[in-house]
Amino acid sequence: MGVDASTYVFAAGEASALVPVRRHLRHTLHLPREQYSVSGYWRVGVQAWDHHAPIDPVDPD
Repeated sequence: MGVDASTYVFAAGEASALVPVRRHLRHTLHLPREQYSVSGYWRVGVQAWDHHAPIDPVDPD
C-alpha cells in the first residue's frame, strides 16, 4: 500500500473488529490522526453502544 499525504482511510463497523485495523493504521503505517477515521458503530452484546467511545481501551486516542 502506498501511503502519502493524499491517503485517507475511513472504516466503520463492529467496534472490537476495528481495533486491529486502527492499530495497523497508527502503529504500522504511522498515519497521522488527520488521515484516518475508524468508528465502531456497535459492539456485539452491548445495547446502546456509544459510537463516540474509544474502540481501543488500551490506546484510546
